[in-house]
Parts: sequence; C-alpha cells; structure tokens
Amino acid sequence: MKISIVKKEAQQTAEWSGGFSTELYIFPENTDYKSRNFGFRISTATVDEEESNFTSLPGYHRILMVLKGELTIHHEGQYSKTLKKLEVDHFNGAWNTKSQGKVIDFNLMLSNQFKGSLKPVQLKKEESSSGILPASSNFNGFYVASGIIELKLNHQNILLEEGDFLILDKKGLELDYKINSSTQAEVVLISTTAN
Repeated sequence: MKISIVKKEAQQTAEWSGGFSTELYIFPENTDYKSRNFGFRISTATVDEEESNFTSLPGYHRILMVLKGELTIHHEGQYSKTLKKLEVDHFNGAWNTKSQGKVIDFNLMLSNQFKGSLKPVQLKKEESSSGILPASSNFNGFYVASGIIELKLNHQNILLEEGDFLILDKKGLELDYKINSSTQAEVVLISTTAN
C-alpha cells in the first residue's frame, strides 16, 4: 500500500482555453496529459470564461463535479444539464461539449481500462464521517475542497487542509477510513477500479 500527499503549494497549474487546470494525479505516473497515454487523471480547473469549449478526449470517459458556482453543460446531440455545487455529470470525452458559467470544478478522466466515481462529503464543524474503501477499488483519493480535516486511515492520522490531495494505492485491500473536521469542510472522495 502506498499513500501520497500532494500539498496545495506543490501542485502544478497550466492554462487551458477556458481558464486554468491543476493536475493532482496521473496514472501511470510516467505518462502525461498532452500525450493522451494515461490510464486516469485527477485534476481541478477554473472556468473563467462565461462560455467555454471542453477539450476533446476521444477514448476517455469524464466525470465532472462543480466545487464552486453553477455550470450549464451542453453535450451536442446528447443532452444539456445544469450542475450546482457538488453535483456531478458523467460523459464521453469524445462528445462536443460546451458550457456556460464561471466555476471551479473537479475532474476525473478515465481511459477504457478504468471506471471510477466521485462522491462529495459535507461536514459541519466538529463533525465526522466514516466508511469503507472496498477491496475492488485500486486507487482512492481524498481532496479537501474547503476547510481542514483529519483523516484516519490504516491507524494513521493525517492532517489535510483546503486544496490538499491524498491518493492511496491500496492494491486490492479493504480499508476503513474516518474524516474528522475541525471546521466546516467539503471533501471529494475519488475511487478508481481497473476493468
């Protein structure tokens, strides 16, 4: 089992056509987004333009969650929907996709070799949340969208602040976790599984 923590100040940000994207994790680690040779990629992005066109990603499935703001997403010839804070859309990366609204979003991009999910957890001050990371998931992540949390994982207590990201390569192990919040907090739970 391997735990990796990417602190907010160590994250790399790059410009895209509608704003800025911050890569949190890419697998395998020797791949890169531009080459389109990755298995899955986890990132956040700002949408700074009122209207923007999504980058075409044939061969990938995308899961997008809004962290701040409201986004209306249009998949040409498919459907349109409006996403409010912490709501999720699943779509084919090859679709011609446009959006309206200035937001911060969270992205999970998956090749055909992987499936995955995003789940939001909202906590009040001094509240906790616990669960089980099933053996079926290969990688699990915790992203602190807001607040400060203490994550109890495999008998370790890990402090994570807003913008921090933890990825766990647990190699088919089942693990319990518990999130304790010293402030109001919003956390995104990420799960990926090889097909």
